Amino acid sequence: MPALASFKKAPKLTLKEVIVDGNRAVGLASGSGVGPLGLPYNQPYYAMVLRVDKGRVTDVVEFADTVEVEIAIGKKLVAA
Repeated sequence: MPALASFKKAPKLTLKEVIVDGNRAVGLASGSGVGPLGLPYNQPYYAMVLRVDKGRVTDVVEFADTVEVEIAIGKKLVAA
């Protein structure tokens, strides 16, 4: 996510669980860091859905709470 590039302390993900079914996997994680204005970034629930082909990850879909990103960067990303 481009909004995370300016963070003072890059978000660190902690992997909690991996669920695998065939060539797909879901990684459940949490994350934290420090935004560009020094505000905390706390992402208690984060998920990645991955597709694997011939031992390589070929597709990733990420799910995160964008409000937590907005809090850390001090501005709205999308007008509501």
